[in-house]
Amino acid sequence: MALSDAAIRAAKPRAKAFKLFDEGGLFVLVSPSGGKLWRLKYRHLGKKQLLSLGRYSDVGLKDARDRRDQARKLIASGANPAFEKKRAAIAASVGAANTFKAVADEFIDKRAREDLKEITTGKAKWLLAQLEPALGSRPIAEIEPYELLAVCVPLSWPPSTGPSPDHPSHYPSVRSSGLTRTQGCGALPNG
Repeated sequence: MALSDAAIRAAKPRAKAFKLFDEGGLFVLVSPSGGKLWRLKYRHLGKKQLLSLGRYSDVGLKDARDRRDQARKLIASGANPAFEKKRAAIAASVGAANTFKAVADEFIDKRAREDLKEITTGKAKWLLAQLEPALGSRPIAEIEPYELLAVCVPLSWPPSTGPSPDHPSHYPSVRSSGLTRTQGCGALPNG
């Protein structure tokens, strides 16, 4: 028999945890402290598995059923939903750690360790500092080429007002190199 939202709300805690079953392996685990947690019981490669789908107050009955259906599709394709959930969480945390600023800082440190002249490192620092307000907190994997181009084009030489002292083109080596508007961000690391 299908579970109803009213039945879940009316469930009172007992001395021991108990389950309120829905369909397709979905159930609510009611703990003695009063917490209500969605769980999905399933089999993967012949072994019993249990997947957490969230807390009842955060995930309603309809959402829990949708999550169950998504997990069932993964099971039907041969994947383990618990493993996929862990893998997605790891990918999200790694992606969040690889922000543009973090990668840019690593690039600058690498350039400094290579014993390049200070002027060369200074140009890279300047350029990355110009890009940081727009892209610094974004995960590097999510930045599209057109976004990078939109930030780089205004930095390209020659600007109509002439070089400012803090612009890397103020340095003679950049002016004499013939840097063009389309090469304005050529100093960026390729990855």
